[in-house]
Amino acid sequence: MNSAQSNKLKDGFTLIEILVVMSIIAVLAGMVFAGATGAMNTAKKIDATNTCANLKTAITTYFTDYRKVPTTEGGLDDNYVDYDTEKNEDFMNILLGASEDRNPRGTVFFDGKTAKGGRNGVILNSDGGGRLTDPWGNGYQIRIDLTSKGRVPSPEDDSTLLSETVAIYSFGKVDGSNDNPSKSDIKNWAKTPKSW
Repeated sequence: MNSAQSNKLKDGFTLIEILVVMSIIAVLAGMVFAGATGAMNTAKKIDATNTCANLKTAITTYFTDYRKVPTTEGGLDDNYVDYDTEKNEDFMNILLGASEDRNPRGTVFFDGKTAKGGRNGVILNSDGGGRLTDPWGNGYQIRIDLTSKGRVPSPEDDSTLLSETVAIYSFGKVDGSNDNPSKSDIKNWAKTPKSW
């Protein structure tokens, strides 16, 4: 074989070289995807934390305006009341200004973003009321003090009192079937104090 023929044979890539390059590209794509997923989860947690703060502000502002907490019924032992913002439209209607009997002035206390695809925002009804979901499609859980003592039982453990008038949390990316917030949940209280 002369040198011209041997140069023609070396012009292309071998199958092994192509497979190695494809493997390297797949590993790099996997690393980029993992980083993007982590950043998206962090953004969802921040969004849910901000919504918890906005809900607490809405409830506190309602109390300032009407001198009572926004309730739709009596509470558990009439010491506190629990709400799920996705399932209890009556509660959200009060904060959205769509409840004539509980918010006769029609003041909008909570003005959240509109949900897209049933997640992460207010799902509005034709009457201006609606439901509220977190970034994972679950409702926010709210516990409100009805005694004016400024303490509610911790949703993590009812025997522990929080120095909060309103405790709000999201189940996060869990399916919401558990009725107790875990350490990974988004909540508006910093640290659970010891039992009183």
